[in-house]
Amino acid sequence: MGIYKKLPNGVGDSINYEPVLSATITNVDVNSAYWELFGSTMFIDGHCTFSGSGGAGGAFIITLPVGYEIDTDKQSGGTSTASKDSQFLGHATWFSTAAGQWVFYRIIYNTTTTVKVHTTTGVFLDSSLISGDGMKYLIKVKVK
Repeated sequence: MGIYKKLPNGVGDSINYEPVLSATITNVDVNSAYWELFGSTMFIDGHCTFSGSGGAGGAFIITLPVGYEIDTDKQSGGTSTASKDSQFLGHATWFSTAAGQWVFYRIIYNTTTTVKVHTTTGVFLDSSLISGDGMKYLIKVKVK
């Protein structure tokens, strides 16, 4: 029996969706994510790969599943520019083909329906992406 309790059907089930990425992101080869909802907390596990240069220099933005938005009343940190840049809603790891290594970034608030990848010095720009690169991300956010 153990310490784990089986959740009712529909609670904690992973649901596949294809998030919309930034309008400037191009050459996406694979774009897939799964989300789960536990109460008002949504978990998103996604990844994408690229078959060419990634974009025109815009921010790397990921949408939440359709019909959900970030509950800014329950999300710690608020939504002002200063506070949202300090929020940690998850992390992203970028496989840089050029460098041959994985690089860690954080996910922060962007709008009530989107989050963005952020570096220690600012927004991760999609122009950094080249063919063979990949982005893996995990997000945890309060939704309504």
